[in-house]
Amino acid sequence: MSELTGKTALTTGSTTSVGRATAYAPAARGASMAALMSDAQRGAKVVKQIQTDGGAARFITADLPIQ
Repeated sequence: MSELTGKTALTTGSTTSVGRATAYAPAARGASMAALMSDAQRGAKVVKQIQTDGGAARFITADLPIQ
């Protein structure tokens, strides 16, 4: 059992560079990922990769403007 099994991690901006790496890291340690992204197509790719690697993930389409 991995150290984050049974936990859910939330990331934003998970479709590019640092955000993507941030999404993969907890998933690799057993967390179920909930990834907020503005681009559903790119989000589906991130989720598919996490699932292909044996992790659990889902994406939530969201646009969080920075003010």
